[in-house]
Amino acid sequence: MGFYLRKAFGLGPIRLNLSKSGLGVSGGVRGARLGLTSDGRPYVHAGRGGLYLRQYLGSSSAGRQESRGAARDGQPTVIYEETGVTYPSPHDLSSETRATTSLDRRTRAIATPSATLVLGGAIAVIAFLIPHKPTGLLLGVVAFSVLITGITLMWRAKRRNEAGDYLGAVLSEVLADSREVSPAVEKRVNAALSNRWVTPEDREYYSRRTFFAAVFGIVEDRTASDQEIRYLSKLEELLELPREFVDGARAEAYRDAHLEAVADAELTADEERTLELLRTALSIPSSWISSELATASRLSEIRRIRDGDVVEVSVEIPLQNAETCYFKSEARMLKERNLRAYQRNGQRYTVRGLSIDKEGMLYITNKRVLMIHTGTSSVRNDKILDIDIDLDRNLLLLTKEGTKSALVFSVPDAALAGAILSAVAKI
Repeated sequence: MGFYLRKAFGLGPIRLNLSKSGLGVSGGVRGARLGLTSDGRPYVHAGRGGLYLRQYLGSSSAGRQESRGAARDGQPTVIYEETGVTYPSPHDLSSETRATTSLDRRTRAIATPSATLVLGGAIAVIAFLIPHKPTGLLLGVVAFSVLITGITLMWRAKRRNEAGDYLGAVLSEVLADSREVSPAVEKRVNAALSNRWVTPEDREYYSRRTFFAAVFGIVEDRTASDQEIRYLSKLEELLELPREFVDGARAEAYRDAHLEAVADAELTADEERTLELLRTALSIPSSWISSELATASRLSEIRRIRDGDVVEVSVEIPLQNAETCYFKSEARMLKERNLRAYQRNGQRYTVRGLSIDKEGMLYITNKRVLMIHTGTSSVRNDKILDIDIDLDRNLLLLTKEGTKSALVFSVPDAALAGAILSAVAKI
């Protein structure tokens, strides 16, 4: 699965990729993707949690014949397995644990009162059957007391459940689609909240659920007006919500907008401005969305680099004439190797994984990609046809002119390295 840093045009889940070798297209979601290379070869790439499958499919009649021939020849299916030799990715586009997972209403159970009624009935039957009258009378009194207790408990549980249901209905009806709290609405809500049969648990559950619905409804269009912010503040006061919960709810609504913006692993200037305006309007503490802010900052930096905003870095190695370095980092050059093979249901499988071929320092200049290890390895920028970034595995893959297999590098920040190379090599 690739995150293409060369010229690309996003069309929802579809991406069109332009490079020296032509036009390619890929589509899907993170972990599962279908693509078409610039030379017309369709492929599928899928996997999460350490196992990856990338397979090229026949794209022409010849290709289909080749695929059928491969099937007849019993060629094994190749499965890729994570071997732990790559640097961990600094980019985490997923949100933190959602606060909504803690919202769970528990109605008052009536199983215990029902059991009490059964027990009382059983005691009454025993009292009726005992011939000794004083003992039977005493048991009858006990049975009557147990039955009354059971009926009372069931009635109280029913009243509390009904009061909670009514509170939820009132809050949903008068607040869900509103943008202001009128005096009449406030009076009705206060009356429902102050009902003595409403349990503290139901009051907390419905108040929080209502605020969540309100804040998510407001940020649905990725904006929050002054009137809408005043409305949220009024809800906080009316429902007596704790500050920590309010901050968490607002942050969660922001995360929803953030995830939509960065779902394609890119952040445009307009998306960045929208998110910042939304965060400011909702007054969200940075501590609540630190991972989202870090992701946005990195994607913004990558966008600026791709637009040509690259900075020269000093290096301790000799460079060629008129050569300038823009990136240096520890790195590993990787190669695929067979890990094991097995057969299941008549089909053969080969498990492949990456292993470290060379380890050292990687430099990206205006002329070449240079890696210094026990020796040196380099490729000229004008010989690079494709730059592919695998965000799942934090890999930089370079397709070199005249070769079939890509050069595979793992660096601590492959997206940054790919963006710089894309800018300086004009790919």
